[in-house]
Amino acid sequence: MEHRVTRRREQQLLRRLAVGEVPHDRQYAVRQRHAAGPTALRPLQRDNLVLLVQRRDGGALHWQFPAGIVKPGASPADAAVRETYAETAVHCSVREQIGARVHPHTGVHCEYLHCDYLAGEAENRDVVENASVAWVAVTDLGKFIPESTIYPPILEVLRGTHV
Repeated sequence: MEHRVTRRREQQLLRRLAVGEVPHDRQYAVRQRHAAGPTALRPLQRDNLVLLVQRRDGGALHWQFPAGIVKPGASPADAAVRETYAETAVHCSVREQIGARVHPHTGVHCEYLHCDYLAGEAENRDVVENASVAWVAVTDLGKFIPESTIYPPILEVLRGTHV
């Protein structure tokens, strides 16, 4: 028997998991089985600019690097390229994996990928999830995302100090 999870139900489950609630076994199994696995976050650089999306989160808005769920059978790199274009109309390629961690606020396994700009003008192509899309100077990143919340190797990559 196949179970499907609507996008709305998936978001409800993710919110419950983010605040430490553990859904009963069937809900958890559905989430693990039918929703995609890790999230691929990708700082995308163009000169000294980085691409950000302003994500809608309930009534709140917050800036973040473009991110997307890795679908079964896909790689984080595939998800990064696919989701960046789907959300922003920007074509990119993955340069390298920066690292991975369980996100401290959401509890989601995240793969961080450094991407290079190839082509396209940034535009908000996912108005349901995002309020805005912008290229931001690396030196101004802290005005959009508190630096204390950014995975430290990302800051190293963006500042050119990553080894």
